[in-house]
Amino acid sequence: MRFRDQAENPEDSEFADKGWTGAQAVAEFRRNAGPIVAKVGGHTHYTGVPQLTLIGPKGEQWDTIFIISYPNMQAFQTLLDDPEYKKHFFHRKAGTADSRLIRMSPFVEMEESGD
Repeated sequence: MRFRDQAENPEDSEFADKGWTGAQAVAEFRRNAGPIVAKVGGHTHYTGVPQLTLIGPKGEQWDTIFIISYPNMQAFQTLLDDPEYKKHFFHRKAGTADSRLIRMSPFVEMEESGD
């Protein structure tokens, strides 16, 4: 996730005049979304601040990375449909300049064929 320098809140939002940075807006989103993520069975495994991209597009920079797992796709869809989650989603949108959301499955080691 890459943050905006300044959050871009809707003008009619109570947060429009707060002068928040993108990081502050995303922090507000995560503060409100965290309990909802937990309610659907989501679990944050890792949150960190990238320091150096060893392999990747030159100049691409990220402000934070986090990994959250859900019991299944239905749990994630339940999160997205939750009215309380939707109510706070604008903070994420206001504070985010760019992001990646990548659905993954557990890695399964391939057995060596012995050929």
